[in-house]
Amino acid sequence: MPNIIDYSSEEMRTFARKPFCSADSLILSFLSYVDMPKSIPVLSARKPHEKSEYRPSGKPPAKPSDFVSSPRAALNMVSRYLFGNDKVETEFKCARPAVMSELLRAEEFASMFNSYKNESQAMRELVFNLAASARFREIKIGCFAKSEDYGTDDISKVKQFAAYTAFLPDETVYIAFRGTDTSIAGWKEDFNLSFQCPVPSQTSAAKYLSAVASLFPDKKIMLGGHSKGGNLAVYAAAVSDERIQRRIEKIYSHDGPGLPDELCSTESYERIAGKIHKTVPEESVVGVIMDKPENCRVIKSAGHNINQHFAKSWQIQNGGFMVGQLSNGSRVFCEAISDFMRKVDKRTREQFLKTVYLLLDSTGYSDIPSLAKNWYQSVSAISAALKNVEAKDRELMSGVMKAFAQAAFQQVSSPSFKTGKEQA
Repeated sequence: MPNIIDYSSEEMRTFARKPFCSADSLILSFLSYVDMPKSIPVLSARKPHEKSEYRPSGKPPAKPSDFVSSPRAALNMVSRYLFGNDKVETEFKCARPAVMSELLRAEEFASMFNSYKNESQAMRELVFNLAASARFREIKIGCFAKSEDYGTDDISKVKQFAAYTAFLPDETVYIAFRGTDTSIAGWKEDFNLSFQCPVPSQTSAAKYLSAVASLFPDKKIMLGGHSKGGNLAVYAAAVSDERIQRRIEKIYSHDGPGLPDELCSTESYERIAGKIHKTVPEESVVGVIMDKPENCRVIKSAGHNINQHFAKSWQIQNGGFMVGQLSNGSRVFCEAISDFMRKVDKRTREQFLKTVYLLLDSTGYSDIPSLAKNWYQSVSAISAALKNVEAKDRELMSGVMKAFAQAAFQQVSSPSFKTGKEQA
């Protein structure tokens, strides 16, 4: 059955003939895992003495030479505001967006596809397809931004963030937020969502949306992302200025975790709730965290269990996703997580994760593939580090794992689980 790679290669209808859909959103979200080459403009801060980079009409200036020439230097310029704690109002700039074919820089391929190593070949194939596609090649891309912080001294500061903006032919911008890559920093920040809101990437996502909205005041806006990227898209929209919210057309979350109840009950969130389009695979694990299954559109996947989370496994037919049915196991996991979150307070969850991170850091590896490849050394390092963990922390870890096991067992033993199993 076709997937997004096939769709990007075979769908030849332009957006004028076939309107933008969830499958297109997943493709642009998947593209966010690419570390953009130097040919793609980055979002950067404007120096105080510089004139505005865009005229009121939204058209770019006549002299591209006025822009910062070094992408790395530009990213450093913007970091104080977009990625740091600087509260000062900052104006931004971005050079003319580049066409899709600018992604085809063979000399940079070695560094472009490292963020999501499990899918590097698929990402590479996708880039070629988009550059050639009658549907996608007219899309322009720019405003690339990226930041990472390992949070060595403070786990609440750990962050893995990246985003870019796609300029569609109909004068709409699509802001794509990167999901969790293979870095341990990225996975740490995911887990931090269990006790912290906002996490640093959520703050950066909100600032990024504000920056792009101010740069292109006449554009309609769509946001999206896969995995954590979907969470960032919803969060950024939920906390944005009401004037920006009115410009937002749709928000796509592709198997992204939900948001805390206290945020979802705010007036600001209510204003954008009806614009959220959430999709999850049949055996979703990530997308049902902090969310309700009835809020999700379920998609068929060629994968199994956690492998269904990978975007490449989602099935497409007749130009759209194939509709599936959420598995009973996914529903049980959703309820077990909810029950666990109710019974284990935030402070306990944070202390538990601090100990887990300490054990992971003991391996010396900064990404999941390296840790898995060298599993024997990793297990040995973790075992040695565990001996140095204080007794009270070991007891806390045991208690937290027991609480989750009890929550899962309670759901599996419930009449609703047995009924659902019989119906399946």
